[in-house]
Amino acid sequence: MKQNWFKRLTTKISNKIIGILFLLFAVVMLWFLIQLIELFYGFSIVKWFEGLPYVYPITQHIFSEIRALSEKGIFYIYAFGGMFIFPAPNEILYLRLLKNFSFEYLLPIIYVGLFIAHNFNYFVGRIFGFILKYLFSKKSLHKIKNYLKKYGAPTILIFNALPLPSPFFNFCCGLFKYRYMKWVFIAILGQVINYIILTAIYFKFLA
Repeated sequence: MKQNWFKRLTTKISNKIIGILFLLFAVVMLWFLIQLIELFYGFSIVKWFEGLPYVYPITQHIFSEIRALSEKGIFYIYAFGGMFIFPAPNEILYLRLLKNFSFEYLLPIIYVGLFIAHNFNYFVGRIFGFILKYLFSKKSLHKIKNYLKKYGAPTILIFNALPLPSPFFNFCCGLFKYRYMKWVFIAILGQVINYIILTAIYFKFLA
């Protein structure tokens, strides 16, 4: 029994390592291919991107605002960082931002950004989930589906109120067609609770 458990664990770890190595290899090969294209054909991906009429200026604007940590920049951090496709350590970022800004200033901006991000997660799951679900572990999806069926609202609240992978979880809520109005109320309430707890932790232990 113990050997079977150990064997499953080592198999799981080795599969993850193989997956990471394959991803790194794919990135290196893509970079190598881009260099070859530029060398032999004189086509630069960077110059092509810079020449795009709207995409490049908008991207530049977003990154410049983020670097300046302006009001818009903080909004962009949470609007994009809250999406399951751009996972970011939002809670840790918030604790760092509190060193320079008051929580009264930060929280309204963060809540608006997270509202947009988590709605994105939910609707992408609801509309495109039937395709994207193959990118994720069947076991993880099945576990989340069972939690939603068994516990419903408390599960949504816990995943959003604690530093858990809420972007992916909210994507799954959309994927499994959880009722939107119920989901959005509980998810946003959970996010509000999450950042209130973080604020209390900061002033109690870190300020």
